[in-house]
Formats: sequence, C-alpha cells, structure tokens
Amino acid sequence: MSVSITVSADTGGAVGVATGELSLDDMKSAGVALWKNPDFLGKSILWDLRNATFSLATDEVTDLAQFAKSRSTLGRGARMAFVVGGELEFGLARMFEVFRQQPGLEIRVFRRIEEATAWVQDIEQEVP
Repeated sequence: MSVSITVSADTGGAVGVATGELSLDDMKSAGVALWKNPDFLGKSILWDLRNATFSLATDEVTDLAQFAKSRSTLGRGARMAFVVGGELEFGLARMFEVFRQQPGLEIRVFRRIEEATAWVQDIEQEVP
C-alpha cells in the first residue's frame, strides 16, 4: 500500500493517490495525514483510488465514516471525490458516501478521473 497527498498552493485543495491494498487503518492514516497538512484548506479533496483495492468489511465502512465525521477538517461547502477502478471499490465508496453525509459536504464517487477533477475544480474556482 502506498498513499501520497499533494496540496495545491493556489487553492488549498488536495489530491490523494493510493495504490495497492488498503485496510481500514491505512485509510484512517491517510485521512489524518491530510487533516494535519497545514496547507490543506479543507475545501476539496480528490482521492484517486483507481489502482487500489479495499480490504474492508462492510461494517468497517461505517467505522471509517464515523471516524472521518469526528476528525475531518473539511469545511462547509467542501467537496470530496473518489475515483475507483473496481466494482467492489465502487460499492464500498458509495456506502461511505451515504454514511459520511453531513450538511455542507458533497461527496461523489466516479469511475473517470476527468469527471472527478472537473467536479472538484468547479468548487475550487468559486470565490470564498
């Protein structure tokens, strides 16, 4: 498993890229690394998971969503995009989307990086 996170100096938005098999602990660690990054402004994150597989039970998706709700630095009006490659990953990411819902946060799951990038950049270009 490998995760890298890049934060844009211009927008404060982030792109996380993960490869290999991701466990619940891996996903929590990636979230903490993002939230602790002083350059991340909490407006947008795109997770590129096309080359990752999930090693998660369905009840762990609920656990991950609750963990993220309690610790996330995503601000009101933020967007979180997931780009996945496999059917299992798509289904689990959609479950996370449902369990993670909260006012002011939009989450979407994509299969194409271009669509996810355009959706995330749309909010990054809005005037605060």
